[in-house]
Amino acid sequence: MTKAVQNLKKRSNIPEEKKRILSANKTKTIQIRKKGTLTLPVELRKRYELDEGDPVTLIDLEEGIFISPKRLVLPKLVDQIEKMRLENNITLNELIEGIKTLRKQKS
Repeated sequence: MTKAVQNLKKRSNIPEEKKRILSANKTKTIQIRKKGTLTLPVELRKRYELDEGDPVTLIDLEEGIFISPKRLVLPKLVDQIEKMRLENNITLNELIEGIKTLRKQKS
């Protein structure tokens, strides 16, 4: 546990729930580089499916900063569909026609 986390845990104005979160060994220490650049550890980028250029939300909590992935669902969905289309050797026209057929079946 880093000294910063230990100091935060000692502060009496931090709710017990936040202290438990700090104790859960889910904290990571990273450095701020030139121009404020942060590098997130690879295991976190993989877990949250974060790629270069993905937006994140910063929330100022007074005791610290919370960083949360801002999910852009559509671009990742498009990438997944394109990957499946190529893996299954389906043309774009075949995909579109298949979608039209499914819509007719459901209506």
